[in-house]
Amino acid sequence: MVLEGKTILDIGSGNSIAAAIIAYAYGANAILLDVGPFAKILPNHTVLYEIY
Repeated sequence: MVLEGKTILDIGSGNSIAAAIIAYAYGANAILLDVGPFAKILPNHTVLYEIY
C-alpha cells in the first residue's frame, strides 16, 4: 500500500482520533496534534476500527 510504513501528522483542533484509525488501516503510523484535549472516542470510531 502507498501509506505502509509512513507516518501521518494530523494537526487539528480536536476529535481527530479517526485519522489515526484510518492511517493504521492503511499500514501507517499517526501522530495527532491538537490544540486542546478535545478528542473523544465516539461510537463511529469503534465502527471504523472494526471495519479495518
